[in-house]
Amino acid sequence: MTMDASVALIVLLLVILTIAFEHVKEHIEEAADHNMRPIIGSLFGEMTVLGFLSVFTFCVTKLGFFEEISIHLFEEEEALLEIFESVHYMLFFIMVFFVIVVLSLVAGAQRTENKWIIFDMACRDPKYMKRLEEWETKDADATQGGWFVYFLKTLFPFTTSKGKGFRRELRLFRGLRTEFLLQRSLEPPFEPNPNNRVDKGFLLGQYLSVCLGHDLTHIVHLKQVTWFFFAVLTLLFYIIIVLVD
Repeated sequence: MTMDASVALIVLLLVILTIAFEHVKEHIEEAADHNMRPIIGSLFGEMTVLGFLSVFTFCVTKLGFFEEISIHLFEEEEALLEIFESVHYMLFFIMVFFVIVVLSLVAGAQRTENKWIIFDMACRDPKYMKRLEEWETKDADATQGGWFVYFLKTLFPFTTSKGKGFRRELRLFRGLRTEFLLQRSLEPPFEPNPNNRVDKGFLLGQYLSVCLGHDLTHIVHLKQVTWFFFAVLTLLFYIIIVLVD
């Protein structure tokens, strides 16, 4: 009776954990912007690798190979199995850290995306641009004190007020947007090319957001070359330890 109750409780616990995981996964996917959802897809795709490793670990430990090898190498039946489980736990914690880093990356990317969209809307508002020019005149004292003071304010932006920092970023975005719309020639004297020019209402902020999501998706997705690189590093680390000992 106790055995049956234990099995039932374990099954119920696994079902509850599965439902909780699916709920958290759906919440993360819904909270992410549509440009960032491919990153979430790549993240959970990498997590399936960890699931495969768990199944592989279970199968290998139940076949009894490790006990025989461990007796020949360490003269102990459980030594190699403990080492294998320790490495598996280490990979698990690395994956947890990877998930935290990716989610933080998505959150930061969404904040940047929202800022770009706000900048884009502001650049297409003539009245706001006129007010920005007036603020630029008032912010002209930012360069007073010589190049050293200006260098310190650039190096340590927290010393500048939030309003001035926002206007500075907006000016940089406006310059980027202006040059993007001009589509200058790559040959000197770099004159604007009217044939390849995009429309003035082009949503540069949205375009940059799509590009950012695309690039981050490729960064999150670990290719085979990356795994081979870590394998080579592991071999080099082992060689160094052997040489040192």
